[in-house]
Amino acid sequence: MLILDFCSEKMLSGWKEDKLNTTTSDEMLDNYIKLYNDCMSGAPADMHFGVHLCRGKSPIVAFVKRTH
Repeated sequence: MLILDFCSEKMLSGWKEDKLNTTTSDEMLDNYIKLYNDCMSGAPADMHFGVHLCRGKSPIVAFVKRTH
């Protein structure tokens, strides 16, 4: 799953319908953000990070429409 998938209404409605999900989509997005923050929290103050927010072409999440 890509972080930008959380901007897709189709993905969000699919998330709600999937009974296997144990968290809400908002909780999962918070988990992703916490993971990014935790990964960078111990870095030196002069270290810079870039996060690539790719819309991708992953066939794994078929219910998310991605067009370029």
